[in-house]
Amino acid sequence: MFESAQNTETMQPLIDRFTARYPGIHVSYANRTPGETVERIVAESAAGRITIDASSSSIRTVLPLADRNLMASADWNLLAPDLPAEARLLADRFVAWYHLPNVLAYNTNLLRPEELPRQWEDLLAPRWRGRKMVLDARGIGLEMLPFVWGKERAYDFVGRLKSQDPILVPRSAVSIERVAAGEAPLGVSVFPNVFEYQARGAPIDWVRLPIYETSTFGLYATAGGPHPNAAQLWLAFLLSKGGRQIYEDTAVLFLRVSGLEHAHGARAAGRQRAALVRGF
Repeated sequence: MFESAQNTETMQPLIDRFTARYPGIHVSYANRTPGETVERIVAESAAGRITIDASSSSIRTVLPLADRNLMASADWNLLAPDLPAEARLLADRFVAWYHLPNVLAYNTNLLRPEELPRQWEDLLAPRWRGRKMVLDARGIGLEMLPFVWGKERAYDFVGRLKSQDPILVPRSAVSIERVAAGEAPLGVSVFPNVFEYQARGAPIDWVRLPIYETSTFGLYATAGGPHPNAAQLWLAFLLSKGGRQIYEDTAVLFLRVSGLEHAHGARAAGRQRAALVRGF
């Protein structure tokens, strides 16, 4: 069982190629947010039976599993020999897979280019008050602000942003749905969803702001999962040249950059997110 936030249509070409190469292994897939998967693994571990073999998550979200020793280490020199050392994190229990930019998307039927905000502080203007924007209630998309602006300025901004009475949703996929439906002119979105909605003919584009957050997502196998060897073989395939190419073609994601987050930075970002979320 593999779980991730990607829809089934994105993952199916990878599953088909893998099962063609290894016909004796069946890949079961479930589309869940990383947070939901982490909560489920923790709960299943407490109950004494883990059913999830592997998953994908941001490094910040997966830290509760690392703290509970619920992530399996792997010999990545053997499984993925071309994997750079900087992509191997949390004592070889987590490997970077892709970077996911978070942007502001807007409805092109409701906003003209000259009406768009030019910087984050523009969202504090009166015209954006009263459910005129959709934001992720977890603070996704805002986590970089304390690092760029400093804590005091960032927390003050989030408090004032809350007073604008935005629409709060549990995940950014819901945000872009609401924006595309015209419920609000703009909202936070992961970058690939902008292209997906444009391909469907939706009136969606993204706002060119000077700074945006990018989350590092990676792969991990669950310690105590039912199929540990098959799980590591599946992850090795996802990290292979062929697997990466299929994923880039179907998911519009960025799979290889330098300067990856490390565990210390991830914990700091997690604390910043918690503080920002309290602002909401």
